[in-house]
Amino acid sequence: MKETLGEDITYFEERDIDHAFQAHRRDAAKNQVKKIFRALKFYTNSDFAFKEVHNKKLFEQNTQVVKEVVELFQGYRLKYTSKQAFLGNLFELLLNSGFKQSEGQFFTPIPIARFIVRCLPLRERIRKAQEEGRQRIIPRVMDYACGSAHFLTEIVEEIQEDLSALGLPQGDSTTWTRDHVWGIEKDYRLARTAKIAMFLHGAGDANILHEDGLDHANPALPKMGEVDVLVANPPYSVKDFKQHLRLAPQQVAQFRLLPSLTSNSSEIETLFVERAAQLLRIGGLAGLILPSSILSNAGIYQRTRALILEKFLVRGIVELGGSAFIATGTNTVILFLERRDDIHLEHFTCRADALYNDEKTPNDNDFADSDLLRAYTEAADLPLNAYRDWLAADDGEPPAELEQTDLFRTYAQDFEALATTKTRRNQAGFGKLSRDAREAEMRGKLQRHIREAEREKFIYFALAYVEALDTGEIVPQRTTVLRGAGNNKDEQAFLGYKWSNRRGAEGMVHLREPYDGGALYSTDRDTRDDGPDKAAHHLRRAFLSIEPEELPDDSALKGKLGVAATPAYLDFTRNTFTLAFNLSSSDNEPAGPLYATKYKLVPLGNITDILNGGTPSSKIKEYWDGGIPWATLVDVKQREVFSTARTISQTGLENSNAQILPKNTVLLSSRATIGEVAIARIALATNQGFKNLICDKTILLPEFLYEILLLQRASLKTLAGGMNYGEISKAKIAQFPIPLPPLKVQQHIVEEIEQVEAEEMKARETADQAREAIDAIVRQVYESNTPRRTIESLSGMVQYGLSKAMNEDGIGYKIFRMNEVIGGRMVDNGAMKYIDIDADEFATYRLDKGDVLFNRTNGSIDQVGKTGLFDLGGEYCCASYLIRIVPGPDIESRLLVALMNSSHFLNEIRKQAVRSAGQNNINATKMKNMDIPVPSLPNQRSLLDEIGEHERHRAAAEALIAAAPERKRKILLDGIK
Repeated sequence: MKETLGEDITYFEERDIDHAFQAHRRDAAKNQVKKIFRALKFYTNSDFAFKEVHNKKLFEQNTQVVKEVVELFQGYRLKYTSKQAFLGNLFELLLNSGFKQSEGQFFTPIPIARFIVRCLPLRERIRKAQEEGRQRIIPRVMDYACGSAHFLTEIVEEIQEDLSALGLPQGDSTTWTRDHVWGIEKDYRLARTAKIAMFLHGAGDANILHEDGLDHANPALPKMGEVDVLVANPPYSVKDFKQHLRLAPQQVAQFRLLPSLTSNSSEIETLFVERAAQLLRIGGLAGLILPSSILSNAGIYQRTRALILEKFLVRGIVELGGSAFIATGTNTVILFLERRDDIHLEHFTCRADALYNDEKTPNDNDFADSDLLRAYTEAADLPLNAYRDWLAADDGEPPAELEQTDLFRTYAQDFEALATTKTRRNQAGFGKLSRDAREAEMRGKLQRHIREAEREKFIYFALAYVEALDTGEIVPQRTTVLRGAGNNKDEQAFLGYKWSNRRGAEGMVHLREPYDGGALYSTDRDTRDDGPDKAAHHLRRAFLSIEPEELPDDSALKGKLGVAATPAYLDFTRNTFTLAFNLSSSDNEPAGPLYATKYKLVPLGNITDILNGGTPSSKIKEYWDGGIPWATLVDVKQREVFSTARTISQTGLENSNAQILPKNTVLLSSRATIGEVAIARIALATNQGFKNLICDKTILLPEFLYEILLLQRASLKTLAGGMNYGEISKAKIAQFPIPLPPLKVQQHIVEEIEQVEAEEMKARETADQAREAIDAIVRQVYESNTPRRTIESLSGMVQYGLSKAMNEDGIGYKIFRMNEVIGGRMVDNGAMKYIDIDADEFATYRLDKGDVLFNRTNGSIDQVGKTGLFDLGGEYCCASYLIRIVPGPDIESRLLVALMNSSHFLNEIRKQAVRSAGQNNINATKMKNMDIPVPSLPNQRSLLDEIGEHERHRAAAEALIAAAPERKRKILLDGIK
């Protein structure tokens, strides 16, 4: 028992009695025997007591039972180092018959436990650790309220399969669990049950401890911050639990939520959430079952939500109704979380202090403040420019446009209702002030009140909005939500099981035999990868930051699964900010036009036929590859669709909601990526991710509709409430208004736009040909025997740019950023930012003609390594994510740029990029150590003469391409205004 459960036990043998009389006087021996007698009487249970024993006859009867039980099991082996299915089945039978009436609420149903485990990217994490050569490749796993160990048995089996699939030697046995698996259970009977479960599932080396999951004093447990995976169904709604906590003072100090709980509080689950944040390492994964009140209730739950946003990325939320568990009618949710770096909270708090109190101007060089402010004001429904002016105002006064918003008017009303405001207004000293002085004081207090409220909202918006951050870049956070079914019958169908109370058949009943995982996961252990019709597939992709995938037409997830930017589930438009999660997509009214027009606005439903698409079952081979074009998002990246990547058969068409659409139908994506538009130039079908618009040709040209829908893409996205799977309904599309000029006006607009597109297409061809010609010239140099030298040896200086606050007010000196590296040159496009530094510092960073700027970092690897030549007049410097190279006398600047922008150089340098916090980075050391061919100076000039003509063609073409979108937009707006 000591080895199995880590418990001290009371046990004596005959030799302990003998020892009591050895070398003892009579009284001492007597006292020692009494001590043994008391310990046996008070501190022990009868071992193997199948019936109560009070006399010799009952003892002999019990002995016979023990003998028969031993004989029953003596031919079987019970401890293995790998899973044996028959022992697992035996345990479940014993568990159901022995505990189901009194302790069923402790047990997470196996389908739910398996689903949570299947959502975690365990194999991907193990493979990555293996590829990176880490010393420890198996994740440390814990369940701090393990009950009967369903989570642990499932995750051990999953990891064991992963180890075997990856060809790792640890896959041959489960002895690795000794150093990688911990279960904690406060109930002694369940702790013993969990240990038996691990034995019978072939993982007897795992650590099962009889402890309180909120305590962490046992040295057998891993240290705080060292757990890789935490899966648990912790207790909740335990009345008066705080009175029974037995935590050491240092343990109490670890919980910031504990002081907010009274002695009569029942919300013990909030402390388990906080403990999860303490246990997990940065990047660690969690799957926690919690009451749904955690998402919306006020008080301690609001503080817990704040902690969740501070400490975790919310990868997924799954609603479970009352049918998921037996012995409880409580609605629950599964939170899928990933531990984020604490520096995120520190960073955004620092930025909020700077924006709302100190600097009051965005710093886009280091922190991408403008991107955050733009996103925040959109979420809060506030005017961006007025908001920025308010932040920067010396007197703190908001512009009239901002002050008249619903939010700021509500702030003013709430301020007047504050007890402190009323008290101050009633003070005699306040009444003696002049009217202007009273108004000035109250006005100042109001603005401080608003700034503090907005500052806090901004911090939590940023935490919800950002997954990763780096210099000048943001990787947005998204959350996958799986909504619960509306009634028990639908939920049971979704889960694939139900609960029976029928006498003799109590417990879980599978709706289909063998159990098929419902819509949760695939039970086919050979394939392992759940398809898009299973929820686990989408939750695992959420952890891996993979783009949302389209759902099959016949999927049970349809209408339940949503993927959105995390702030879409929070309401930032209110003054009372509770951090409550609303898992429903918002039901916005159709957005109005983004333009002024003299023509009548007509709902699309009045001038088009709107048809849905559909997807045949992916399980039936005969439905596919039948020659009928079938469009998905991958087919609508261009203006016109002439072919599709996949086709369906006539049988597939007839057995789905797909339908043949006529040529010139306008295809509008209404889910996943909202607002993609294309014109079908062939008859085709689409999947269900489109609303397909067949124009009334007598009044509407499809080409004109295409341009209008492109113009209105932002408004279209609002119809989906920010939900990628919150599909825009046919009714909303039908109500969406567009201007309807006469056909002749439409035709004129279309023809002008098509002329620009023809020029754009020709320019792209010219630019591609020029790039290929330059690359061919450079490739010949690389493939020759030309001597090579490192960039460092060719450079007079290599220098990082400036990392300081920028402004758009023209104060200071112009500063180049990565987006101004265009076509191999640094381009001043008239929208450059400025940096306010003194003349001495600027002199250190001032760019000179012939300097070369190298882009060292970006979220997209394709942008890393872009190099531009600075050949402008005037005073310029560059930002810190650009590296300045001052070429020496042995290399022509233009040739250095051509060599560094060549496919040969870029392929090599990008192999050395390091990905961190969502960014690809190449430091100056790696860049300087790259070697390049260096012809003699006369040969360099000959090469540049050859390259120069191609560069001029490319620059002119790229300038035309860059101007095309605004030209087309202007043609459309001028045509309808």
